[in-house]
Amino acid sequence: MKNEDANSTIFSLDSLTGHLILNKPLDFEDTKEHDLIVIATDQCINVTERLSSSVTVRVFLNDVNDNSPKFVIPQKPSVVIRRGLTVGMAVTHIIAVDDDSGENGRVTYILSDEESDSFFSLGYDTGILTLVKPLRENRQFYNLNITAMDHGIPPRKTELKLRLNSDSAVNSSPKFLNSVFKATIPEDVAIGTFVTRVSVEMPVQNHDSNLTFLVQSDLTGGAFTIDSQGRITTTSYLDREKQEIYSLPVYIMDSSKSPKILLDVATLLIKVQDVNDHAPEFKSGSCYRLSIPENNEQGVIHTVRATDPDEGLNSQIIYSITGGNVGNKFSVDPKAGHLTAKPLDRESFSRYHLTIAAQDKGSPPMQGFCNLTIFVEDQNDNDPKFDEMKYSRSIKEDIAPDTSILRVHASDFDVGVNSRIIYSLANESQWLFRIDNKTGDIFTAGHFDRERQSVYSF
Repeated sequence: MKNEDANSTIFSLDSLTGHLILNKPLDFEDTKEHDLIVIATDQCINVTERLSSSVTVRVFLNDVNDNSPKFVIPQKPSVVIRRGLTVGMAVTHIIAVDDDSGENGRVTYILSDEESDSFFSLGYDTGILTLVKPLRENRQFYNLNITAMDHGIPPRKTELKLRLNSDSAVNSSPKFLNSVFKATIPEDVAIGTFVTRVSVEMPVQNHDSNLTFLVQSDLTGGAFTIDSQGRITTTSYLDREKQEIYSLPVYIMDSSKSPKILLDVATLLIKVQDVNDHAPEFKSGSCYRLSIPENNEQGVIHTVRATDPDEGLNSQIIYSITGGNVGNKFSVDPKAGHLTAKPLDRESFSRYHLTIAAQDKGSPPMQGFCNLTIFVEDQNDNDPKFDEMKYSRSIKEDIAPDTSILRVHASDFDVGVNSRIIYSLANESQWLFRIDNKTGDIFTAGHFDRERQSVYSF
């Protein structure tokens, strides 16, 4: 057995029973699929004549709900309620992530106030906290219990105690107009490309405040920066396949004070759009040497598989055979990659070198290629044939026994043991002739009398 995961000992194979054995615990979040190549070899005494066949085994992991949601926004369990917030406006955005997949990783949110009267609602799927009742003027803070729950069986949940502080004590400070700013940008933009601008509500009495905007570079990976006007631009090349969503806190600082005073914070969500910048790549278990016996029934003999880290149409793959398909003996399913072979004849063609292309549906499309060599194994499906249809010789009647009089020769289009020829004579020879079973040399084996019999046919 060959394991395509380098240096992996996760699986082993019982060489006698063929049972596949799991040696280590599996982790869906680490590897979702394992590709193995299982080789079956007969035990012919002559090692050089041993025949083998192989099959690709794919082990797909099913996710179990072994991860709880984790809150990532807000980063601190306290948020300032912006001045002038009215009913229906967003207060903040709650985001929790779950490393599981499918329903096990789908997170929804539930809100419960510690107070009897509810001033806020929380989007069950979105996590957006919205004001539903006018705030009390003399109220300085609100305590909320927020639960993030996945949809696994059984579900797992995480709780957050969030404190909402009123900014009535500092209502003359500049504040962001929104608690969450969203932007979308293609991954192939140049460095210095404008992304979006965060808006600030500036009180009249503070029109000359010395404001500074800050986006923490360690959270952006050095990908974005913000200037004094709140404009966000790129500072490095983006790669959606490495990071698709950036969720960043943006700060307003009053730099006229020493030390600087934090005035407000908002969340910036940047989604990186995919462009078709990756060609499909075949997995290593797809492109290796195959051996197929001739006279096979038509059917699937192998499956090729390519992956494309792009998304949408840019990641959808179509398979085709672009070269080496002599006689159109092979076909490939354009979606599943199943390679089908018609009945083969080794004596007509013993080796095929197929080129299989995987092309995505992007614009323009990109291709990856797999070179697959297929050996056709021999079966004993040909009879030996003599070089001549009829052999004849004349001998003297007094010829001595054990004299070589003729050599016959036959050939077989098969190979190996299937082409080895053993010669023998039929009984019609009346035991007066014998043949070397390896060379085909015919010898006399007795005494002849032409007057009694002059012709021998066998």
